[in-house]
Amino acid sequence: MFIAGFAKFGWLVFIAGFAKFGWLVFIAGFANFGWLVFIAGFAKFAGVVEGGFFDFLMG
Repeated sequence: MFIAGFAKFGWLVFIAGFAKFGWLVFIAGFANFGWLVFIAGFAKFAGVVEGGFFDFLMG
């Protein structure tokens, strides 16, 4: 009964709890780590795009 009940109800509790708490963890982690990844990725990508764009403009 417990296992069957957990299988049916436990995941609802887990998902509901994750919806409330998981995003807080995600946002906090993103604030610390995500911007470093974003800036590094943007610097690489923008450098390639910008370099190619100016090469195109300069002919």
